[in-house]
Amino acid sequence: MTDEGLAAWLAPRLTDFPLRCQTDAVDFDPVPLAGLSTSNVRHTRPPLPSLDLSSGRAYDSGTPREPG
Repeated sequence: MTDEGLAAWLAPRLTDFPLRCQTDAVDFDPVPLAGLSTSNVRHTRPPLPSLDLSSGRAYDSGTPREPG
């Protein structure tokens, strides 16, 4: 983030990310989720190639690709 004002506003709102969110499997019922629209936000500054697998899964499941 390069905007100092936005960073100052955001900093007090940041919280620790629970480890269990990264380690515990989640099993969603696909039926209610099928009607929801999806989007994928690509990290470009800095690029995060580690997220390419997640982006690929999103696109494979029908999320539209960004232009360009």
